[in-house]
Amino acid sequence: MVSPIYSGIEERLSSLERKVSFEDNELFKHYLRMHHHLQKEFPEEEVRFSGFSYEGPITSAVLLRGQDFYLDLYDHPEKVRAFIQAAQNVESHNEQ
Repeated sequence: MVSPIYSGIEERLSSLERKVSFEDNELFKHYLRMHHHLQKEFPEEEVRFSGFSYEGPITSAVLLRGQDFYLDLYDHPEKVRAFIQAAQNVESHNEQ
């Protein structure tokens, strides 16, 4: 069972639409420091910053909403579509 971060699709969608300043985000800075440290310690390895690159927008949706995401597909298809689009935008921004 996946425990969701957000209780509803509205909250989940708005979380992807808000602007985030990564330069000021302490959690992001922590992971960036960890990434640099791992790269220094394992120079012969490709250290990926975002997991193993196997997570896509559907996985993100389930992690954020839990199993109810599958009900959202039927109950709120237009909001699911908007969420998937926003998640893809976030993922493509992170790849740059």
